[in-house]
Amino acid sequence: MPIANNIKTQAEEELFTMEMIIDGVLAIQSGVNPRIVEERLIAYLSPEERLNRPRHYESLEMVTENE
Repeated sequence: MPIANNIKTQAEEELFTMEMIIDGVLAIQSGVNPRIVEERLIAYLSPEERLNRPRHYESLEMVTENE
């Protein structure tokens, strides 16, 4: 039954991914602030994935209205 277990695991992972996508899309569609959407989606990650995830916005320069 290893094949059945493999298929079950893949189906569970796909369901998890689809739930995460739906949560993100619904939040965006509802007009939720992008930072809040990010925090909601980060909640789906394991603690290890949270620590190792890339933080793209940390490398961006802060732009003010005076510039």
